[in-house]
Amino acid sequence: MQSAVQGVHAQAPDVQLTDLLRANASTAYPALRELRRRHRPAVLGYARLCGIGENSARQLTAQAFALAAHEVKQGAEPRGTWRHHLLLHVLRVARAWAADARCGRLAPGLLARLDATAAMATAPDGLFGREAAPAHPGGPTGLADPVMVAAFQSLPLRLQGIIWYGVVEEEPDPNTAVYVGASSDEVAQLKESALNAMRRAWLNSHLTHCGDTRCRGYGRLIEEAVRPGYARHSPDLHAHLADCACCSTAYAELTGLRDSPREVLADGLLGWGGAEYAGRGGAFAGGGGTACGVGGAFGRSRRAGRAEADAHARSGTNAEAAGPKSVHPGTYTAAAGSDEAADWWPSRRLVLVSVAVGVALAPLLVLLLSTDSEPAGRGAMLPPQQPPVTVTATATVSASPAPTMSAKPTKSAKPSERPAPPPPPSPSPSRTKSPAPPPPGAHFTQFVNAASGLCLDLPPHAYPQNGTDVVTAPCSSSPTQRWRVDADRGVIQSYAAPAYCLDSRGDVDKTIGIWTCSSVDGPNGLNLTFTVDTHGTIHPAIAPDHAVTPYSEAPGSLLAQLPSAGRADQRWTAGTAPA
Repeated sequence: MQSAVQGVHAQAPDVQLTDLLRANASTAYPALRELRRRHRPAVLGYARLCGIGENSARQLTAQAFALAAHEVKQGAEPRGTWRHHLLLHVLRVARAWAADARCGRLAPGLLARLDATAAMATAPDGLFGREAAPAHPGGPTGLADPVMVAAFQSLPLRLQGIIWYGVVEEEPDPNTAVYVGASSDEVAQLKESALNAMRRAWLNSHLTHCGDTRCRGYGRLIEEAVRPGYARHSPDLHAHLADCACCSTAYAELTGLRDSPREVLADGLLGWGGAEYAGRGGAFAGGGGTACGVGGAFGRSRRAGRAEADAHARSGTNAEAAGPKSVHPGTYTAAAGSDEAADWWPSRRLVLVSVAVGVALAPLLVLLLSTDSEPAGRGAMLPPQQPPVTVTATATVSASPAPTMSAKPTKSAKPSERPAPPPPPSPSPSRTKSPAPPPPGAHFTQFVNAASGLCLDLPPHAYPQNGTDVVTAPCSSSPTQRWRVDADRGVIQSYAAPAYCLDSRGDVDKTIGIWTCSSVDGPNGLNLTFTVDTHGTIHPAIAPDHAVTPYSEAPGSLLAQLPSAGRADQRWTAGTAPA
């Protein structure tokens, strides 16, 4: 009997759960719940590397799941394994955050990488527009190694699953077997052959991208030279490695895939934080500037492979000129007279530039972020709502009586002496400027439009139900005007009808309504997901570059979803009336 915790689909492979997501809600919801049970802990762990604070990590995770489920519902297939697909969606959401006020909630190292690669990203500009773009090599942010991703996705889906779950994630064989639809014995037997297929696919993809006909002729020799346990070396290959950056890189990469497959695969297929996620890197903490594969175990494995490639090159035609030099595992020794910058392929140069940017920006980002630290506790996407504090001068600043000559024993003044000057005029109290009202937050409060002064409300005498419109109305003590931002679920919840939340209705051409909050965990959960930035702009998750905007400043106006332009009518502040 299946436990209540595992659910009815606990033994279903991921591909079957994908098909179930496209069914009706009663069938899709249990499938999505099972996917969350399987993959959410790992995705949340990666999101903690990408975001600052637990609330940011939870929201990155929730939006990644909602976006992935929405794509499947629209007919798109996950590229590769579900977990890797979800991890790339975390980076996809982070890329959207990096473009607006939410950038302060991202780890400084990741933010620096996203900024450094913004102009080079392969994703279309409208990635987070009305229609979700399919995943593609390099991931939606351009951070992943496109050659590694292309090679991985060229493998049969079962082999992809065995590599990701069994090698990178080190899941127990029974778990991997369930996810990929195989037996535990098959998983154990196929791990090595799956890695061999991955190495071969990577080599072919790499030589296609950077090599010429001559390089492709050496592919077999390179493969034989790094074969686990049965390496065969060739003098011709040694001579070629001394002069060819493409093949030298291939030798180094395959050496890393042979000696440290977990770290190399995680870094190449994620592009940021892979070594930390795999649990072997440790060179950066919480997304610091030394991420991206230049430190830790991943960096050492790559450098070891590079050193071995250089050693092979020196052992060939250049051995006499270079002189004997021992190469120890885990150390990096450059070839004599070589220019490393020329040898490194473009993504490696990008990594080095990105790390430099991260190191340069990290102190400034830490200083800026320390002035707006995240509040403790769950469910606070924005600072908890408090009534605005108005600092007023309650004590009148009056001038003290001017000191007179009689304050001290003095000689009597002569009649001809001038009288003491009159006291200076009393300075009037300076006006204290009231702080700007904060944006809505985790506590129930009014959502007041900055342009019209009207509040978010339900229509008069309307019975809350799925599909009810949301309007603006003169602010009052009505409980229907109280809402709160639930960051854990990414929803905006009603106080008068707590079972209901704002609903984008899945299309920016539609107006805002309400729907049952529990549907956020279903296949259309993205429709209920919103974020409120520090300016008070409400962004629908279906189109984060849009903002909830009243059609007019008249009471009773419906709410549209228009491109975000920073206008006053697109900003909302927290009201002062208590719930």
